[in-house]
Amino acid sequence: MTRKGLLVLVLAVFAAGGAFAQISFGVGGFFGNDFGVGFEMSYSIYGTQVSGKYEYPYNGGGAYVFFDAAYVEASFGFFSGSGSRKQTATSGGNSQTDSVDRTLTSLNIGLLGKYPIAINDSLLLFPLLGINYQIVLSTQIDGKDYEKRASGEDAGPGDFSALWFQLGAGVDY
Repeated sequence: MTRKGLLVLVLAVFAAGGAFAQISFGVGGFFGNDFGVGFEMSYSIYGTQVSGKYEYPYNGGGAYVFFDAAYVEASFGFFSGSGSRKQTATSGGNSQTDSVDRTLTSLNIGLLGKYPIAINDSLLLFPLLGINYQIVLSTQIDGKDYEKRASGEDAGPGDFSALWFQLGAGVDY
C-alpha cells in the first residue's frame, strides 16, 4: 500500500509539473542535533527532597532529493541518527543514573503546495503549505531491535513514525 501511495505522489508531481511549469530537481543533505537538550526537576515527597536530571543528546544526518514545479514541490529523503538518554535521580543523598542508547533510521516523504505571486519580472514570492511523513524503518535500543513495550505488547519501529504539517514562505529572485 505504501508503494502505491508513493507512486501516486510521484505521478502527481510530474503531472502537475507538465501542466503548469517546467520541473526542476535537486539533491541535498541535512544534519540534525539537539545539543544535549533535557530538563532538571526538584520536589519534596513525604519530607524527602528529590531531584532529577534528564538529558537526551541526539545527532544524525541524511540526504534528500526534491522535484520542484510552479505549484508543487515533492521531496524524498533518508535519515539516520543516534543518541544516548541519561537519567539521574538523587534522593536523601543517594544518586542513581540510568543510560539508554538509541538509533533510528527513516525515510521522509514530503509534499508542499506553492502559490506564486509575481512582484515584478525578477521577484517571485510564494506561500507554502504541506505535509511531511517520516516513516521509521528501524529503531534499536541498547543495540537490540525495538520489538516489545514494557507491558509486553508487540511494537515496532513504526511507533516512532511522525506526520508534520508545514507552513512557510519562499522567494525566487
